[in-house]
Amino acid sequence: MGATLNEQIIMTEELARIGAPHLPVHGLNHIGPILMEFANEAQKARHLPPIIDGTVIWAQGYSEPGAGTGVARYTCPFRM
Repeated sequence: MGATLNEQIIMTEELARIGAPHLPVHGLNHIGPILMEFANEAQKARHLPPIIDGTVIWAQGYSEPGAGTGVARYTCPFRM
């Protein structure tokens, strides 16, 4: 979002103080910054705008080691 860590903390605290709904953090705080750093231009153009405008919410599922599933298999966007 272009904010410093301190600015993000202040924003999160203020949103909580007024009882605002929780923001979908996986896209904003995890997937978005990774895409900004490592994705090619086509991937950025496809995935970043929906994260910012809230039309896609990302989720990540975790599994137990040796259970036959992996984190990469369950990281996916959910279109609103």
